[in-house]
Amino acid sequence: MTGRAMRLSALACALLLAGVPARAASKYAAMTEEIGGLLDEALARSRKGDAEGAQRKTETAYFEVFENLEGPIRVNVSAQANYELEEEFSAIRAMFERKEPAAAVEARIAAFMARLRAVVPRLEGGVELTAAAADGETAPGGAAGSDGVEPAWREVGRSIEAGLGSALEAHKRGDSSKAADLVSRTLVEHYANGVLEVAIRSHISQARNFEYISRFSDVEGLIKSGADAASVSAGMTDLLEQLRQDLRGLPLVPGAVAAGKGPKAADRGWRAAAAGFFRRIKNGARRVTGMGGGER
Repeated sequence: MTGRAMRLSALACALLLAGVPARAASKYAAMTEEIGGLLDEALARSRKGDAEGAQRKTETAYFEVFENLEGPIRVNVSAQANYELEEEFSAIRAMFERKEPAAAVEARIAAFMARLRAVVPRLEGGVELTAAAADGETAPGGAAGSDGVEPAWREVGRSIEAGLGSALEAHKRGDSSKAADLVSRTLVEHYANGVLEVAIRSHISQARNFEYISRFSDVEGLIKSGADAASVSAGMTDLLEQLRQDLRGLPLVPGAVAAGKGPKAADRGWRAAAAGFFRRIKNGARRVTGMGGGER
C-alpha cells in the first residue's frame, strides 16, 4: 500500500471509529488531511535543513492533492476563496525557499489548514462533481446542439475566441501590453470563472487543463517577446482548435455560465489570478498529470 493510500485509510478508519457518518469520511476530508500531512512533512524537512525537499513536498500537496479540491471549492464556495487558498501554497513554498524560521512557517501552515478545514463542510454538503457520462449519455438538463456542444459551453467558447481576437488586434496595432492583458483576462474571466476549467478537469483530465493554461501562457509569451502577428495567431488557433474538439460532448457542471454572465474581477483580481495560473507552469508542470506517482 502506498503512503498516500495508508494515510487515507487511517483517516477513514479513525473517523468511522469515532462515530462520524461515512459521508464525513469522504474524499474531501481525506484530501484535506493529506494536505496537512504533506505540509507537516515539508516542515520536518525544513527543520533538517532540506529546503529543496520542503519545497517539493509543498508542490506535492498542491499539484497532487489540492488541485482535486479546486473545482469543488469554486463551485460550492467561490472562485475567490479558491484563489486565496491556492496562493497560500505559493506563500508557504516561498517561506521554505527563503529558509524562514520554522516557527513562522508552522504558524502560516496552521492558519492555512484552519481555513481549508473550514470549507470542508460546504464541500461535503454541496454539489459533487462526477465523472464524465458514458458514451451516448447526455448531461442532466443538457440540450446540446447538432454539433454536440452545450449552449453554455458554446457561448464560453465564443467569448474565449473573441477575447483572443481582441488581443491579436491589439498586438497588430503595436500595443503588446494591452494584448497580453487581454490574453490573461480571457483565461481568468472566461476559461476559469465560467468553470470551463472545472469541467475540463472533471470530465477530461487535469493534464488537459494544464495544457490549456500552458497554451494561454505561450500566447502571452509570444506577445511579450514581440513575435509577429502570424506566430501569435497560430498559437491562438492551436488553442481554439483543441477547445472546439473538447467542447463536443462536454457535460455541464454546476455553475456553468454563458458569455457575459460570469463574475468579472477587478484588475488586481484577474491579474493576480492569471499570475497564479502561469506560476503553476514554472513551479512544477511535471505534477499536473493526475494523482499518485509524485515524489513521496
